[in-house]
Amino acid sequence: MPSVPPEARNVKTRPILNIPPRNKKMPSLNTFRLTEELVQQRVKDNIIIVTFGNYAFMDFILTWVEQLNDLGVSNYLVGECRDLNLLYFSIMCFC
Repeated sequence: MPSVPPEARNVKTRPILNIPPRNKKMPSLNTFRLTEELVQQRVKDNIIIVTFGNYAFMDFILTWVEQLNDLGVSNYLVGECRDLNLLYFSIMCFC
């Protein structure tokens, strides 16, 4: 099990994600498209961690992201999957 970096030890005092100010506009949806450039921004040691979910999995996704952040991991992407059948099929294929 990897050790927790010193800056992440007091995790209860910081938010899971940095929320932008209320007066800042939401970026365009194109900003969130899966592109090679987006992956290159996140990749570390040629590794990228990916998960998919929908609103039904929000508690899992937020917990997963929080734990990765606590460990100092930043090379991950979270994608949306609206089709539950596709999501369940993907989980069954990769387990």
